[in-house]
Amino acid sequence: MLLETRMPHGGSTPHSRNSQIDAWNGGRHDGWIEAKRSHMPEYAENPLTMGHYTREDLPFYYVLADAFTVCDQNYCSVMTSTTPNRSYFWTGTVRDEQHADSSVYMRNEDIERGGMIWKTYPERLQEAGITWKFYQNELTNSGLAGEEDAWLGNFGCSLLECFAAYNVEAYSGFAPALQAQIADIM
Repeated sequence: MLLETRMPHGGSTPHSRNSQIDAWNGGRHDGWIEAKRSHMPEYAENPLTMGHYTREDLPFYYVLADAFTVCDQNYCSVMTSTTPNRSYFWTGTVRDEQHADSSVYMRNEDIERGGMIWKTYPERLQEAGITWKFYQNELTNSGLAGEEDAWLGNFGCSLLECFAAYNVEAYSGFAPALQAQIADIM
């Protein structure tokens, strides 16, 4: 079982494409400590690497994993950041079309801007007459803040929001949340 180690207020390990390539280090896989340092200067000297824990180390968590985990042992499909790997999980690709000169979406921001048009697995299930449901508390751009966001927020984890087929913009809370984000930037 791999668990991501987090330090109090230190954030988590970087998930960017660049940090993946740096950690890979030309296939030697020995660049993890340097590549995965905190983005927060006060914690930059502390290594934030992945650890391996056995059933004996964390018996309670192994019991939970045995009882409730679905799709265990799901590893990165492509050596890049989080969102493109979620694309691979939900769609089987990081390309808008399946030919050598099509666009490849290898960075988080490439996909997070939205409007992706290739088919997702839920769409394929629906076309095959198989019903499906996706459960989440709220959209990423919901306008939640503080503890509400910490407990109910989606944190950008639902990649389906990035696909045009799901019409996220039609959600009544989308426009006000987007306006609030724009106001925060200004």
